[in-house]
Amino acid sequence: RITFHSTSKDVSNLLAKALRKVGNRKVANWLKGRSKKHDKWARRIKYGTVEYIKNAGVKAKENVEEISVEAMQAKKDEAKNNAYLEDEEVGSSKWEEKYDEERCKTYWVHVDTGEVVFTKPAKEVDEMTQAERDVIAAKKRIAQRKAVQGKKTVGGKKRR
Repeated sequence: RITFHSTSKDVSNLLAKALRKVGNRKVANWLKGRSKKHDKWARRIKYGTVEYIKNAGVKAKENVEEISVEAMQAKKDEAKNNAYLEDEEVGSSKWEEKYDEERCKTYWVHVDTGEVVFTKPAKEVDEMTQAERDVIAAKKRIAQRKAVQGKKTVGGKKRR
């Protein structure tokens, strides 16, 4: 069946080319569509064959490497950190994250002052990446536009 669809695809393409040269574009376009369908059907049949499935399983097993969960998580975190701007210099946080086992809660301690907070403190400007600064600036611009929208004037008079 694979060879039938592959052959039909080739024949349809040849006929479409010949019809285009003659000037019959409508039928040529229809044949081109049929050839794409035959190609799709041939691929579907190929993917369903026993040989293809066996080979796909072997190839998949060859590409798999044994990695621990911690190594995968570390790799994922590193990729997430470097996703927007690679190796950007960012100041270290002045808040140290800790865990209280009695209360089963996370808390943060300020390195300089020793202040303890049970809600995650906001980052300071020097701790942010350029992408985070851009997002904050964009949010401020949007808020300013919304505030100004109600105060539009025409010819010195307020629009109602």
